[in-house]
Amino acid sequence: MGKQTLPGGITQEQLNEWVEKYGKVNENVFRGSVPSLRDPGKKLYFYYRKPDKNVVALCISYMMRQEAFKASDEFRNNCLLFSEAEISGDELYKDEYHFAIGKAIGERFEMVQVELEKI
Repeated sequence: MGKQTLPGGITQEQLNEWVEKYGKVNENVFRGSVPSLRDPGKKLYFYYRKPDKNVVALCISYMMRQEAFKASDEFRNNCLLFSEAEISGDELYKDEYHFAIGKAIGERFEMVQVELEKI
């Protein structure tokens, strides 16, 4: 019996390693997909971890300087665990894929609204 593969071609064992290192699936480890720009109707998969406060702080500093692409790159560089070959290797569409994935990862960190009260 062969190893079980998940969307994108990773093994269950690889996913288990990420869960051990980063935390629960759908809380700290996620799978996303992006439509292929080469093959309409095909989904390309990637796996990532939730950004921590250090990554978010760095990215916020880029956003404050209106450098969205640098912020997206940092989210992707620090949190992307795996992506299919077309995502990482397509010379024509690599930038489009990378920006979309970085933006999606950044949106995973939720800024909680607090209410301040006078006492």
